[in-house]
Amino acid sequence: MLGRNAPPRKADIRGRPPATRIREVIFRALYGLGAPWYDRLTDRLFLGEWERWQRLALRDLPERGTVVELGAGTGVLAAAGATAERRWIAVDASSSMLARAARRRRRGGACLVRAASQALPLADDCCTAIVATFPSNYIMSPATHAELRRIITPGGQLIVVLSGELRPSTPRLWIRWVALRLFYGSARHPQQVLNIEGFVGTVGVIQTEFGSAAVLRATHAPAGLF
Repeated sequence: MLGRNAPPRKADIRGRPPATRIREVIFRALYGLGAPWYDRLTDRLFLGEWERWQRLALRDLPERGTVVELGAGTGVLAAAGATAERRWIAVDASSSMLARAARRRRRGGACLVRAASQALPLADDCCTAIVATFPSNYIMSPATHAELRRIITPGGQLIVVLSGELRPSTPRLWIRWVALRLFYGSARHPQQVLNIEGFVGTVGVIQTEFGSAAVLRATHAPAGLF
C-alpha cells in the first residue's frame, strides 16, 4: 500500500518492472506537488477506510508519554493522537507532506520533524511508543530497526498498521477491489517487520466498515527485560 515516507530516489527504481516504476512515479508526485490532494484521493479511493485504518493505531497507544510517528504524511493521525498528556513527534522525509501537516496542527499539537527513519534526530530512549501507518520499504531497513531500538524505552510499544484492503462484498466494491489490487498488488505483510531484533509482537487483522487492516503490535523487549 501507499507508504508516506520519502519514496526511493530515481536511481533506486531502475531495473524494476514497468508497473512498479509507474507506481513509484505516481507516489513521488503525491509526496511532492500532489500533497494537497493526498487526503482527498485516499479518502475517495478507499471509501473513507484509509483514515479509519490509520486510527486503529490509537487503540494501543499509551494515554501519556511521548509517541514518535514515522512517515507522518499530512498529519491526520498526529492531529487525532496528540494531547496535553501525550506528546506527539511526527516525522516525515517529505517537506510537502509536513507543510500539509503544519496546516492541520493545532496549538500545542504535534512537533513536526523532517528526517529519514534511518537517521532520526531524536535522543536515546526519548519515547514510550512508536507508530507507523502504511509504511513503505523504510520499515524493513536494518538502519530503521536500529533507530527504533535506540529511541524507544524498554517495554515501549511499536504499533504498525501494515496494510488495509477493501472487502469485495458487493459488485461495485469488487470492481474497486480488483482495480486497487492491480495497481497496488496484494496486501502483503512483510515478514521482515515481524523480525525486528529487540521487539516481540504479533499481527492481527481488524475488520472495519468496508474492509480490514493488518496491525502489528509489538513490545520493546531487550535481552533480560522479561
